[in-house]
Amino acid sequence: MLPQVRTLQNYYEVFVRWPFPPVLLNSLLVSGVSTVMILLTSSSAGYAFAKIKSRWLNVISSSSSHDHRALRSLYDPGLSLVNRWVG
Repeated sequence: MLPQVRTLQNYYEVFVRWPFPPVLLNSLLVSGVSTVMILLTSSSAGYAFAKIKSRWLNVISSSSSHDHRALRSLYDPGLSLVNRWVG
């Protein structure tokens, strides 16, 4: 599968023997559409979470902020982010 000698002719053969351009176009199309869809759904969900006042959203956000505080307590800014856990 891999060529013995590296030449520009090998690149030409990739484009001629195998359907490389349609495969590349398909990959770009799938990745582009999925990126746009993820951006639309994520930004819509973020907007909704910012605007909706809910008791459950407060519980979720407060529990995640406790996790961040626990992680921040592991490091001391005076020590240039040196891990204080020994073990």
